[in-house]
Amino acid sequence: MVDNSANVVITHVTTSGVVVFLIQWLKKSRHFPWITAEKTKLLRALAVIGAAAGAVGIHYTWNPAAHSLTIENLTIAGIVGMAVALVKSFVTQEIIYQSAAKNGFGETLAEILRLMKQANGALAAGPAPPPGAALPAEPAAKP
Repeated sequence: MVDNSANVVITHVTTSGVVVFLIQWLKKSRHFPWITAEKTKLLRALAVIGAAAGAVGIHYTWNPAAHSLTIENLTIAGIVGMAVALVKSFVTQEIIYQSAAKNGFGETLAEILRLMKQANGALAAGPAPPPGAALPAEPAAKP
């Protein structure tokens, strides 16, 4: 028997991460000047819509061969289950936002990558001389 609960967790984390990324991108995009960090109600509405899309995505199936969309569990229990999935998706999204986007994790990661690239360039140039050692003389130009 296969336990699918891990897949659902990964689905919530993935969709929440994508929604957070998209909202952050929208805030910085010049194509959407009306979406800014100051418009907290609009951003919250976008977050709820993103969470709903993720929650609904867990409960529907698209069959591309038959060109059909199947929505299952449209019962009270199914609707409550979707509402619970929406809350889980929204909470996961908020955790990702608070831990990564709001605290500048993206900028920190960019700085780490820049420093790693700089270090790789220095390693490619050869080992650094020990402190206090004389630097090798430049080779004389050929006549």
